[in-house]
Amino acid sequence: MNGRLKILDIWVDPVDMRQALASVSEYVDKGDKLHTVFASNPEKNFSFPADAFLYNMFRNADLLVPDGIGVVLAARILHGTRIERVPGCDLMQNICAMSAVKGYKIFIYGAKEEVNLKAVEVLKQR
Repeated sequence: MNGRLKILDIWVDPVDMRQALASVSEYVDKGDKLHTVFASNPEKNFSFPADAFLYNMFRNADLLVPDGIGVVLAARILHGTRIERVPGCDLMQNICAMSAVKGYKIFIYGAKEEVNLKAVEVLKQR
């Protein structure tokens, strides 16, 4: 992603919700490879650098949305860039809604089958 901002030991892409959804839609429509999207927040700054595998995945992600207000404020202070918070949970809800409209398939993965089935029911209602 062009314009990726480094904040301490992690990065964030200066995207808003609309841009993040457009990127995800492009990834699905293009369908040329697996794409990764992470929510960038202060907690990852402390946990990801300690795990080389996760840190490398995060660093090479296709999209790093500004999930935490700490990342948003740090981008303003360190880079003079005004970015909006894109909460990962809201992004997921919007991706699911977009998927329903565009006919994309969603894979639900969880620890227990009954939890997965309940998640599917809730998504269908929404």
